Amino acid sequence: MKGKNQCQWLVLSSTELCERSCIGDYCKIHLARLRKGTGTKPCLICGKGVVNKFSLCRAHGYENEKVKAWQQKKTAFNGEYRRLAMIDIF
Repeated sequence: MKGKNQCQWLVLSSTELCERSCIGDYCKIHLARLRKGTGTKPCLICGKGVVNKFSLCRAHGYENEKVKAWQQKKTAFNGEYRRLAMIDIF
């Protein structure tokens, strides 16, 4: 028996929702995906569905944010490496 609600899953790279009917908020397929992990989130600027920790699509700076995060981790690692290298072990 199909429900009367429409699945609230945001389609990847689109601003549209899933068109399947459901009983709750999500259809059977998307409920299974949510049990395994997270779902799609809207891009902070355009609202397209994305799956990344920055919530940005490629058109609105995902690559730049990814590089910034990598550089911050690299800088922190190099600083910690220099700090540990200064320790004298007797």
